[in-house]
Amino acid sequence: MTDDVGAPPGADALAPVRERLRARDYAGAEALLAANALRNLPGAALLRAQAAWGAGRHEQALASFQDAAALAPDDVDTQVRFAQALISLGAGPAAEQVLAATEARMPAAVEPAFLRLLCGLDHQPLGAIADGMAALAAGAPQAGEVEIAARALAVLAGRLPAAPHDFGRARANARWRGLLHQARHCPPARVFG
Repeated sequence: MTDDVGAPPGADALAPVRERLRARDYAGAEALLAANALRNLPGAALLRAQAAWGAGRHEQALASFQDAAALAPDDVDTQVRFAQALISLGAGPAAEQVLAATEARMPAAVEPAFLRLLCGLDHQPLGAIADGMAALAAGAPQAGEVEIAARALAVLAGRLPAAPHDFGRARANARWRGLLHQARHCPPARVFG
């Protein structure tokens, strides 16, 4: 890989940045993003935030996530990553606002609703969260993580027995076994946190 940021026409000019991030070379990713050719490309602000976060500069990363979210208000991934950064820095209520606004703009998106419901475990009744997750799972039958979470919340709320379940997918079944083990030893918010 070279440090040349020029990309052939039609190529993803940010691909080398993503490669550096995958390799956890945050300084290298930031160096590439500093080039004038990449600075203002769609998606560059989010990658700049991810590089700062990976380098441990969380406050700077949060500001970059906020910039990225403002530049891409209809990009679910950007909004969810901004909310995740807020949650990680202890700003759960602000994250819930970002997620609720994202849900309002894009009601078919599953990720913002899923994360917002999980945030609610800290301050809403478990039964209400379980009901919300069950409704989300019913509306998104192909979202395996949502299905597992809905079932786990039903177990934690005492609505279903803590018993093995076959989701029809080996990875989902393994995740379920892990959740059952955690549910025996942790409060609900910790099971998903």
